Amino acid sequence: MKKLQRLIVKVKSRYLLINDGLSINIKDCIREDNPLKNLYFIPAMPDSFIRNNNKNNKVNTKSLVGIYYACIKKEMNEEQLNATINALSMLPYFDYIQKIPETSPLPPAVSINNTFCDSPNFTHYQDYKYGNRGHYYGIDMMYAWSLGIAGQGVRIAVIDWGFNFNHIDLKSARFVELIPLSKHEFDYHGTNVVGVLYAKNNESGITGMVYDADVVYGVTEFTEGYSTRPTNIAIGLEQLRAGDVFLFEMQEYYGEPADYNKAIWDMIKAATDAGIIVVATAGNGNWDLDSEQFADYRSWGDNGVIMVGAGTKIGRNKCSFSNYGTRVHVQGWGDWTVVTTGIGDLYDGVPAGDNDYTHTFAGTSSAGAIVTSAVVAIQSWYKRATNHVLYPLEMRNLLIETGLAQGNEVRGHIGALPNIRNAIEKLKRVIIYFDIKNDEDIYANDIKGYLQEHEVVIINLSDSEWSESIFIPTASLLNKTKRIYINNNSQYTSEVYLNFSDNPRFLKKNESILLVSDGQEWRNR
Repeated sequence: MKKLQRLIVKVKSRYLLINDGLSINIKDCIREDNPLKNLYFIPAMPDSFIRNNNKNNKVNTKSLVGIYYACIKKEMNEEQLNATINALSMLPYFDYIQKIPETSPLPPAVSINNTFCDSPNFTHYQDYKYGNRGHYYGIDMMYAWSLGIAGQGVRIAVIDWGFNFNHIDLKSARFVELIPLSKHEFDYHGTNVVGVLYAKNNESGITGMVYDADVVYGVTEFTEGYSTRPTNIAIGLEQLRAGDVFLFEMQEYYGEPADYNKAIWDMIKAATDAGIIVVATAGNGNWDLDSEQFADYRSWGDNGVIMVGAGTKIGRNKCSFSNYGTRVHVQGWGDWTVVTTGIGDLYDGVPAGDNDYTHTFAGTSSAGAIVTSAVVAIQSWYKRATNHVLYPLEMRNLLIETGLAQGNEVRGHIGALPNIRNAIEKLKRVIIYFDIKNDEDIYANDIKGYLQEHEVVIINLSDSEWSESIFIPTASLLNKTKRIYINNNSQYTSEVYLNFSDNPRFLKKNESILLVSDGQEWRNR
């Protein structure tokens, strides 16, 4: 194994000094301590991210400011590096200290050689887009397409080794390179992933399942040859809003999940707390994440991620290499059966390298791309139906509840295969619309009656010449899943009375609010 030249650390907040920029406040006597003498520190979080200059989301960047790269001034062998880590862990300055290998872990895919095909149109080979095909099931993207849903209204970011932004089936102003790429032999991997999601709908090559998403941001996990995952994740997060989707196509050095690294875990938690959905590949190490080896990992709690394992096309059983356990929530196809852009073992046309396709994309990598497509499609439908979004845990629970059960768990638990039709049909059943077209107030008993039979009440105030008053019933007798959306499409400000307050919440023209029951009161989310 190559020598490691850097560490990832999180400095405790009381040792940080935040002025116009970021610096670590280390006293002179501490700088002279032997464990720190051979290190210098570089902030992992970009300044723009920490200062929260973007208006897209409410990520709590304060929880991430302490993440730094600890750069080693002189070469160390493995024994010396472990000794340094042990010495650092004895100091009071750090929440955690972890290694970063010089070469990033291989992307979570499993390759296989196969034959060529001479057809320029491979959409009929994209079996994963179908629903019930008798002897196998896909995620039923065809149902979403029948509703006119192909990802509209949703932004996607993908972090991977690299991408081919010039591939003829991907090149677009809406497939955006956020970070200049460091070229290496695994750049095809992100090309495989984005093809499943976003390949053009042009009756040639393949068709991405959410080809009409607003934008796809390609985020490399490298900067100038170094693995800089936390930094580059932050750059991706700056582009996303609540309800948008970030796909983590990564694993750790020995095939563990990417968030086995605590810095990555922290960044996922900050993202999901802000309403950004994170889908992450579980990894290809065949690790039992419920084993004692991962006890510390489990002790960190739930960071809100949707963790994806690799299953078989026929039977929905765990692939032999996939990580497994109760922390893996859902599965996608991972058994060398996914057709997508890149590699060239299905077709290798001209221009060379920009017109190639594979039918052997596999691993938790292909599974992650398929599950992300389902998430984006469901979110796209929900946003069109409600003018609001599903939040990370809501989406995760919906996928689990409406997915097709794992075939067997002899090899370990990887969860259900998402089913878009089942998910959308469930959402249709729990939503009721309350359209107000005339000058009338909406009273608590009316809304309460709807909430007794439905999970979601959507109140649409029409383009009228009157202002309405809306009286919200008490939340104390309602469960925590109940929610009310109010969309004011009228010409005037309306009044919303909730939690027995005499002071209304004023809802301006074209403004919307979401009220979520916490079992006692309504919270404005």
